Amino acid sequence: MNNPKICIVYDRLNTKHGGAEFLLEELSKAFPEASLATSVFEPSAVPWLAKKKVITSFLQHFLFAKKYHQFYLPLMPLAFESLDLADFDIIISVTSAEALGVITSPEQLHISYLLSPPRYLELNQSEYLNSYPLIRLPGIYQLTKLILKYVSWWYEVAAKRPDVVIPLSLSVAKRAGDRYVRLSKPLYPPISIPNPEEMNSAKALPIKCFILSLSRLVWYKRIDLIIRAAKITNKCLIVAGEGSVFYTLVGQAGKDGVVRKSGESLDEFCLRAQGEEKLILFTKSVSEKEKTRLLKYAKVTCMLGREDFGLVALESLAHGTPCLIYRDSGAAEVIENGLHGCVFQDQKIQDVVTGLKVIDRTSFSPTVLQKKSWEYRPSTFRKQVKKLVYDGCL
Repeated sequence: MNNPKICIVYDRLNTKHGGAEFLLEELSKAFPEASLATSVFEPSAVPWLAKKKVITSFLQHFLFAKKYHQFYLPLMPLAFESLDLADFDIIISVTSAEALGVITSPEQLHISYLLSPPRYLELNQSEYLNSYPLIRLPGIYQLTKLILKYVSWWYEVAAKRPDVVIPLSLSVAKRAGDRYVRLSKPLYPPISIPNPEEMNSAKALPIKCFILSLSRLVWYKRIDLIIRAAKITNKCLIVAGEGSVFYTLVGQAGKDGVVRKSGESLDEFCLRAQGEEKLILFTKSVSEKEKTRLLKYAKVTCMLGREDFGLVALESLAHGTPCLIYRDSGAAEVIENGLHGCVFQDQKIQDVVTGLKVIDRTSFSPTVLQKKSWEYRPSTFRKQVKKLVYDGCL
């Protein structure tokens, strides 16, 4: 097939730049002529798409759908099924939700890059629901359960539609089970390699020794565990990020916690926290320069949730900093315990505390850590994904 027309379908384009959005951007660079399609699109959230044409579903015109897409979950199946993709030869759905449910013809090749099975399909559905305060209200909780039952049924049918499914990691493949027609070997995602000049110019923080959590603050990241561990070990913890469980975590930190004020620089915040003798520092969102400083000077970057992959773990290595990561995360498949950090076995507080002690008494080589991260640089990912897609259509 010469010069096939490609469309990349993504669940939704309305969130700030995270790991999945970085992957999508690199995928778009691999196929620069490809169109994009999605359920809802908020241009201000994804400025790198400013010059791209984006095909949207009918939900784009619904009130508040671009910001609160969760409340339109019952319509998501229809939103993707109604997308008209007849003009394309190859469909690449990048998804952890409903995007793989697009309708294609036998003449089209549909490759689905599975970031994760939807979390509402999993056994911990109650935790997923309880992470949204509105859903916890009487009546709404039961209604939501019924909606999820319907969407779960639809997903089981839609999961058979792609011609081939490429899982993000072995962990994702294991959780995917036998829902999909054909499951290929995993394709690990790319990571952002830091600019050497920015790395060299990044100055140390006023706090000389700290452990780091850098992620969206959502329930499955298990940041509650690292807060407990920091209190037990009396280690300074910096929690960088925002999300639905922010205030819950601040409440857990209690008198040991402090929140960065609006307009306060990272240095000013650290100095204030030291003066107030605070142990757990909530920075909220951080800039790229602040992120570089945090990753470079942390004692360890902690990822205690079950991550589909866990880009931050590899980004930590790229900055010469080891990671503490849960064994069921995708990145733990490529991180060697004792060489690149510590892979702990169970999401129990004692395992986390032991992992921090292992980090303390182990000497890590920044060169070895960075060399490992370079295996997942964007240029390598683009070559891999192009080979997979074009081999699939020959």
